[in-house]
Order: sequence, then C-alpha cells, then structure tokens
Amino acid sequence: WWPPRGRRARIRAAAAAWFSPRRWPANDLLIAAGGLVLAVSVFVPWFKATLRFKTSSAYGYLIDPPGTVSGITAHSWLWAVFALGLLQFVVLAARHAPARRALRLPGYRQLLVVTSGLSCIAVLLAFAIRPDPWYGPVNLPDTFYIVIDPSYGAIVAVGAALVSLGIAIAAIRDRPAR
Repeated sequence: WWPPRGRRARIRAAAAAWFSPRRWPANDLLIAAGGLVLAVSVFVPWFKATLRFKTSSAYGYLIDPPGTVSGITAHSWLWAVFALGLLQFVVLAARHAPARRALRLPGYRQLLVVTSGLSCIAVLLAFAIRPDPWYGPVNLPDTFYIVIDPSYGAIVAVGAALVSLGIAIAAIRDRPAR
C-alpha cells in the first residue's frame, strides 16, 4: 500500500514501515542506535588541547592552531569502527525489513557480538592512546604547557561501544526459545 499523493509521503510511509519500533526487539534497536552513534562519533572532536599555566590551575583552549581533532584524524584505524557501526545497522535493517523482504540471517546475533567487540576494542585503544600534537610547533614561554585530553566524541564513542557490546552479549545469552 502506498499513500495516494506525493513522493515525500510515499518515502515517509516506506521509512515508517521499515523502521517501525514495534517490529524490532529492544536489543536490536539499541545495538542499531549504538552502531549509528559509533559511526558518527568518529567525525566529532575526540581530543582537545588545553593551554595550562605551570604555576596555576587556570587554563585556556587553543584556537589557532585548532584545539581539537576528530577521531579519524587522530587515529586512522577508526575508519574500521565507522564501517563496523554501519555494518551493524545494515544487518539489523535487513533482518527486520517489512513483510517478506526480511533476510533470514542465521547467526546474525553472533555477528553483532563480534562487530561490537571489535568496535569496542578499537574505541578503547583510540581513547587510551593520545595522539601526537596535531597543531605543529608552538613556541610557548616556560610558564605554559599544553595538555591533550579526551573530548566529548571519545567519551560518547566509548559509552556507545560498551553499551552495544553489553547488549549484544545479553541478546545472545537471553535468546527466546523457539
């Protein structure tokens, strides 16, 4: 069934039928959302550089050169996290397609655990390994120094990776009997 008028209305109806939360188990919804959050999080600031005084607790942010760097810029292996997050979403979308279009994917839960585990390892490594300064040489007086800390993108990615892995493991462990 298609709405009678308009291309936009048909697209909205198709998207609403495809991504209806009533057909998706809560575990799969959370894993799909976590995969999308992971895929997006690698493009936002992961690390920030702050300028600190040696004799005071005051600090400031670098503006020129830039004070933040994205996850992809800091660690190129985060492209794998982007791909794994999208893969999780695509697998779940194909699994829960409307009507007869849904793919039967035996072992898709195991695939979700593996992709979540790999994403989690990569994100935790990227969080733990501070990048080299990306801002180039900065001539500072002896009273200042620069500290590189995680930014909101890294924190969101770690949270999404851990939640996704935990839910994927719980979903495989607590599968309903058939």
